[in-house]
Parts: sequence; C-alpha cells; structure tokens
Amino acid sequence: MPVRKAVEVFHSPSPWFGLCGQTSPVSNRLICFPHGGGGASAFGDWIRSVPSGLHICAVRLPGRESRFVEPAPTDLNVVVSAIADAVTESGTSPFALFGSCDGAVLALELVRELERRSKRTPSTMFVCGQEAPHLPRAHQLRLHALPRAQLIAELSRMGGLPEEVAANDELMQLVEPTIRADFRMFDTPIEYEPRIGSRIVGLHPSTDETCDPARMEAWRDLTTGSFALVSFRGGHFPLAEAREELMAIVVRELRT
Repeated sequence: MPVRKAVEVFHSPSPWFGLCGQTSPVSNRLICFPHGGGGASAFGDWIRSVPSGLHICAVRLPGRESRFVEPAPTDLNVVVSAIADAVTESGTSPFALFGSCDGAVLALELVRELERRSKRTPSTMFVCGQEAPHLPRAHQLRLHALPRAQLIAELSRMGGLPEEVAANDELMQLVEPTIRADFRMFDTPIEYEPRIGSRIVGLHPSTDETCDPARMEAWRDLTTGSFALVSFRGGHFPLAEAREELMAIVVRELRT
C-alpha cells in the first residue's frame, strides 16, 4: 500500500489568505471564499487534510480572525481589486476557486477582474449553495439592515450563528459589525455581463431550503465555458456536515 504524503500546513505571507495546506508535488491550487460573516478558518479541515497534489488556501477578509482589528469592508469592488493583486502575486501555477454561499459572488467578481487585467484565470469556479446572483431576488430581505433580534433569528434559522454566540450579548457586539458589513457588501447588484471564460460547477446542498436548484442552474448564463450542477446532501452551511463529500466532488471535477 502506498504511503500517503504528509500535508504541509503553513501561514500565507499575504494578509488576504489565511492558513494554507498542500501535499507535494502540487499540480493545482484551490482558493476558497467563505460565506458572508465567515472566515478562512471555515476551511480548516480541508487545509489540514489536503488530497495529494493539491494546494488549498482560503481568503481572509479584514474584520475577522487575525485581521479582527481592521474595519470590515463594505465595498465589493475594493475587496475584489485587493484579492486580485494577492492572487496575481501568489504565482502563475494553475488554480481553481471555491465559493461558499455569498463567497461565490466574490469569486465571480474576482474572475471578472482578472480577465479585465488579462491575468491568469481559474480553470474552474465551484459555487456552493448560492443561487445565480444576477437573477432578481427571490425575497427582498436585506439582512444588513435588520434589527438585531431579527438578524439573529434569521441567521439562526439558516444555521449560520452558533447558539452560544446568539445568546451572548457581548459576543454579538463583537461579531455583528462584520456580519452586517459582509451582507451590505454582498447586497451589491451583480450584472449579467461580462460572462467569464472559466468553467463553472454548481454544488447544490439538497437539504438547503433557501437554495433553489433551478436558480443555481442559472449560473450557466454567466460563463462562456461549460457548466455542471452537482447535488450533495447538506444544508445551508455544508462545510462541516459534508466536508469529505464536497472535497471528493472537487477533486473529481478538477481531474476531468
């Protein structure tokens, strides 16, 4: 039986990336974007158990984790420009993107920015649990503008807020500004054009009532490349409950 190579775990020199992991020799990179209000640590389990030949790192926005003292941004274009700089400086080897929920919108705008700059773009963009962002909103609820009690109730309903945080007023005061800033940023209208050249793979969590597979199917309208929609068993925040299944899908799709 072949011996599995050890995973190398290290901190990225760029503040825009958190912990990274790789299993040498690296043939592909996966850059991950967390959900709104989340941080790079959401991908910690993936990073510590990277499949052979893959390098994984996660984007870390200001206002959380090691960048907690920095103001959380609300301007999507400013954030995209800074991440595009970081991605360009990180090397020229092949890479793919993985966007979880709202993070998929950030990934889409990053690809558009890289194309505008005529820089290397990802072979594949995985969009997980996020309906196509150019469609008219299925509901008009603007999370960043909700009163605290309603915001807590909505986040708890979606499974995105731990009970110990929701019940602790001091903790909520710490995380609420970042959560609101993220939802304000992702409230930015997203245009149909320009379509990107990267292949898009939609990952639909089958038990997520907030994500309509038909509206996920509309991601195909945003690319001139190919599109595939894959369902898996998971809810609105599937990285914890379906971590291994998701990674298996990602690895399989990267090898096709």
